Amino acid sequence: MKIQLDFSSITIENAILKIESSTIEEDWLEECLIFLKSYKNQTEFTLKTSGTTGEKKKIKVLKEQMVFSASATLQYFNLKPSHKVFLSLSTNYVAGKMMIVRAIIGKLNLTLAPPSTSPSKYISEKYDFAPFVPMQMLDLLESGKIKNFDKILIGGGNVDNRLLNSLANFETAIFESFGTTETLTHFAIKRLLPKKENYFKTLPGFTVKTNSNNELILNKNQLIKESFCTKDLITLKSESEFQWIGRSDHLINSGGVKIIPEEVEKKIQQHIKIPFVIVGLIDEKFGEIVVLVSEGKPIKRLKNTTLNISKYELPKKYFVLNEFPRTESGKIKRKQISQLIKT
Repeated sequence: MKIQLDFSSITIENAILKIESSTIEEDWLEECLIFLKSYKNQTEFTLKTSGTTGEKKKIKVLKEQMVFSASATLQYFNLKPSHKVFLSLSTNYVAGKMMIVRAIIGKLNLTLAPPSTSPSKYISEKYDFAPFVPMQMLDLLESGKIKNFDKILIGGGNVDNRLLNSLANFETAIFESFGTTETLTHFAIKRLLPKKENYFKTLPGFTVKTNSNNELILNKNQLIKESFCTKDLITLKSESEFQWIGRSDHLINSGGVKIIPEEVEKKIQQHIKIPFVIVGLIDEKFGEIVVLVSEGKPIKRLKNTTLNISKYELPKKYFVLNEFPRTESGKIKRKQISQLIKT
């Protein structure tokens, strides 16, 4: 069910032939084959976003931009030829595609496995590096397979404190990524374990600044042809270090008080054991009010006297959805949830 492509000793052509001659006939491997062929023959690619912050969209990138991004990641993680890396993410999306590009230009020994929320069943040896999403990390925790990796990069969703505390028992170096499809996955990294860092640090070749609303502006470089605003609210330490606060397009304006949902979630997450989100709901008196939406079952009403939150941040209404809408990587679609509770 998995296939090994050691780019330290084979070419892209060899990799294509190996997959074509494989007895594995599954869609995920066909997707890998399609991307390898296009990477060999094309100089421009069309990528699709996950749709987390809105509608899915397609963007065009050049091969040289993919190489620039991949090289920055290889340099940051000190990945060298023959280093063993593992991939269990869909190559339909940029995260999977870029791991293949890193393997090609870094001459890495890549193991391809089916995209799965239970990747541990495909892990039987040691690896130097792998990207995973939070849902996959839960499986690695349960199976104990985290110890099979020297370094792990978590992307596709925020890493909450409960997951982070569970990871503390392992010696594996754990990192969190920050980026967008437009930046070809991540352009900044934060170490989570050991010795958690408070600030994301940009990869080589990337710098940032803020506008008057404290939104992140990514400066142009070989990958980014024009500076653009990501709509992420940050605290800027330097042009290469920042702390993520939340999203400006998630802000709740309740009676003139601007509330950042992600900050509220961070403050109360230790008191809630099931998935939940904070969103805004239109209100005649205040314009918007803070509401809490939980997945699967209701949550007991919270009291700000026992929490480190203001009366403005305290949820005024509570909703339950049987199942949250999520992207393929498992990231919760906050805007879609907001629409669902309005109907």
